[in-house]
Amino acid sequence: MGADASGGAVVLVHGLFLSPKWMWPLARDLKRAGFGPIWNLGYGRGPDLSTICARLGEELRHKRAAHDPAAPIHAVGLSMGGLILRRLHADGALPAHPAAHYVTLGTPHAGAARAAWGVRRFPRLTRVVYGPTLQELVPGSPFLTDLPQLPIDQLSCVYSGAGTPQGRSRVVPGDDDGVVEVASACVEGATSVLVPAVHHYWISLRRASRAATVQALQAGVARAASARHG
Repeated sequence: MGADASGGAVVLVHGLFLSPKWMWPLARDLKRAGFGPIWNLGYGRGPDLSTICARLGEELRHKRAAHDPAAPIHAVGLSMGGLILRRLHADGALPAHPAAHYVTLGTPHAGAARAAWGVRRFPRLTRVVYGPTLQELVPGSPFLTDLPQLPIDQLSCVYSGAGTPQGRSRVVPGDDDGVVEVASACVEGATSVLVPAVHHYWISLRRASRAATVQALQAGVARAASARHG
């Protein structure tokens, strides 16, 4: 999807072991809401997050070459895709802009307790299936420790949970969406948007969470415009 629209360009990045197909419905919704071009980036398995980020950074720089350098570029990251956005922003591939807004969907900003459980319980299997990537999602990993956050006042965190002290997963402490704990999906100081009762794997596909994402992006853009003209 490449035609320009008034809402501004949006970068989409999917989660681990998924594909850009997981973001197609959201891309369509954003296009209908007046955003564009929509750059739906994809990546494969491994070898590690730093390499994935470097490859996507080069792809994004290539796409930006024909884009107005003075215009903001918004972004939406699904699960691990939100961590990738943080790296792309820190490295300048996703350029800082006061009018840009960023939305993460079920992103384990502080790491995923489920990843820590899997690495601890099935160390060999997780290395074979995920390579080093799952280890990088463990809370306190070097990748997460060195990962700068997106600008807090330009960030919205869309998340889900069961709304109970113990969420969907027995191996995740506190409330969660079946994979990522609420405490990690939300960032202190950022705008938090709850979409109740949506499992982690479907948060980019369900109509309610897609609508919440579009609305969060629209609200962030409106706040930035108001601040500039107020």
